[in-house]
Amino acid sequence: MPLITEQISNLINGVSQQPPSLRLASQCETQENGLVTIAEGLKKRPPLEFVAKLSNKTDTDAHIHFINRDEDERYVVSITSDQFSTDFSGDFSGSEMEVWDLDGTSKSVSGATGDVLTYITTVDARDNLKLFTVADYTFLLNKTTATAKLTTTGDVRDPEGIVFLKQASNATDFLVYVDGTLRSTINSSANAATQITDCYDELVSSIGSTFDITKFGSSNVHLTKKDGSDFTLHVQAPEANCIAIKDSVVDFTDLPARTKDGFIVKITGDPSSGTDDYWIKHNNQADEDVGEWVETVEPELANSLDPSTMPIQFIRTSEDPWDDAFSSDMEKLYSPYLKLHGLIEKLEMKLQLQTLRLLQKN
Repeated sequence: MPLITEQISNLINGVSQQPPSLRLASQCETQENGLVTIAEGLKKRPPLEFVAKLSNKTDTDAHIHFINRDEDERYVVSITSDQFSTDFSGDFSGSEMEVWDLDGTSKSVSGATGDVLTYITTVDARDNLKLFTVADYTFLLNKTTATAKLTTTGDVRDPEGIVFLKQASNATDFLVYVDGTLRSTINSSANAATQITDCYDELVSSIGSTFDITKFGSSNVHLTKKDGSDFTLHVQAPEANCIAIKDSVVDFTDLPARTKDGFIVKITGDPSSGTDDYWIKHNNQADEDVGEWVETVEPELANSLDPSTMPIQFIRTSEDPWDDAFSSDMEKLYSPYLKLHGLIEKLEMKLQLQTLRLLQKN
């Protein structure tokens, strides 16, 4: 069989273990100490270059994270594991976070103490910690720490009630009972302002020493005990004209447009409708605005997350990279939603996420 002469322009297609008859002429069977690039072809692999010694730690399970912010700013983040007691040797230490630039210059990291240090402490930081960087924000998750709730409950207001005059009537008197005792007789009148003023004046006269009483326009009177204790409230009147509101009402339309700021009431709904119960709160600044009703949560719920069990967010600051990263600019993530301040940060984040999605698809 005659020899075949063929010119090979380059060897840029790398290594192939296929039989010689199947692989391309630009592929080789082995490549040792070689580096292939399209621009320069096959060349000698460059040597390892020592830049700087970052740490004296001997932790083999440290988590290393690279932050490639831009062409001029690249950082190395190291979180050491909690493998050995500090009493064993000065070369071994508990969990801690350190940051350097690519020249080996150490960057200051503030606030990695207390709950933050507890959260990042793990015996295998390399496998148990996950870091993700978007622009100047880096998020740190400890896979071994489950998010937990606080046992503390939410704020609760003292018991309160409203006498709501929905419509004036000159057909009958309205009777207001507080703690089972008749405290006000709203005389029949076609003028709502007159009726609600009569109710307010009589309530102040009879129970004003033990109750805080506030009148709102010509529609309602708000009551709460000065000592914060509970009480009962009842109005004897045709339902369409005057009602007592305390703790709950059936329909949202049973509420006045304006009343005490912060007043919270439960909307039970018609039992036959199958709708869920919900809570609403009245916002009325300094009891002076028109006010609005907004949906809220039930009082005294234990619905707060324990910040010591939540992922960590640390931020590159503009003054000095990583300075105060865990102090005034560091906060726990209480929800899965990222709140970035400023249009630039938002655009950078969207661009990063879109790039990640394209890379995942390809």
